[in-house]
Amino acid sequence: MNRIELHPKPPFDFVKMLQRLEKTRGGLVKIEDSRLIRAIRIAGRTFLFQLEAEAGEDGQTTVRALSLNGEIDPTVVQSAREKLARMLSINVDLQAFYDHLDRIPALAPLQNKFHGLRLLLEPDLFQCLIRTIIGQQLNLGFAATLTG
Repeated sequence: MNRIELHPKPPFDFVKMLQRLEKTRGGLVKIEDSRLIRAIRIAGRTFLFQLEAEAGEDGQTTVRALSLNGEIDPTVVQSAREKLARMLSINVDLQAFYDHLDRIPALAPLQNKFHGLRLLLEPDLFQCLIRTIIGQQLNLGFAATLTG
């Protein structure tokens, strides 16, 4: 198998996530034609994934992750699915947050502007730690270059 499908709970706006990432990307991420290309380490091996999303008529988005460097061993498919889901905040339910914003008139416009935007995280805690340490020591532009 070299393809994994993820089904985030709506709202999920992949385009807004890519636009956000465009401003802060660096290192292991490439954006091209509404697709995200990202290297992820799984079980001691590095996989290059191409992610794209398709919105269904029912409001449900399907995110497809295609391994660009060959088949994913069936024994690590679940680990790959978990890392991709973490990276895209697939399992985060934002409804309580949106409900809270609706009750505050000054913040309600933000819900419309950022509706469906999720946090983009590192796929694992080690990468998060490394990027955080590098980001604290240097300016962010150089940190992105160094991370790459």
